[in-house]
Amino acid sequence: PAIQKSITDFRWAGQVSATDKDYLQINSSNLGGTKTDRALKRTAHIQTTIQDDGSILNQVIYTITNPLPNNPGLLNRSFVRFFVPGGSKVLAADGFNSLEMPKLPTEQKYIQDGVIENWNKDLEFDPIHNVYAGKESGKTIIANWVEVSGGETKTVTITYQTPLKLHALDTYSLLWEKQSGMMSFE
Repeated sequence: PAIQKSITDFRWAGQVSATDKDYLQINSSNLGGTKTDRALKRTAHIQTTIQDDGSILNQVIYTITNPLPNNPGLLNRSFVRFFVPGGSKVLAADGFNSLEMPKLPTEQKYIQDGVIENWNKDLEFDPIHNVYAGKESGKTIIANWVEVSGGETKTVTITYQTPLKLHALDTYSLLWEKQSGMMSFE
């Protein structure tokens, strides 16, 4: 417990931080089984617009380049989740691949972990924007698959309205956390 407390105090525990201000974390889970993540070049940019009524509109542009050769074994297939303030609404999304969520074989009996079951109950597919939207760690999740072949660059753009509003004396603040274990990107 003492070591865990130290790790948590240093913010090394991989937790999604709570904040009452704007928030972003880009979380990528490579589910293709290849080890291409370390070679990928990632950049991200967020453009925030404060509307006249104080509401906050964000556009995130996330670009992934796979500098490896174009070889079937070097395809990077990842489920990319954007953690944004809880209650945010998707306005637009572009650049995701249209892949179905994997299904468990029906001939075997599986027991689903309660944590995973809890995550999945709040995850719904939004066919208008081609994204999955749900809740996790007090945040709204905007997610879908991104496939980047060797020698390819892929850009994903999401636009969303946060539930936050700035008032006359407020200042804008964004907490942008890096996914634990992820290589830093621009």
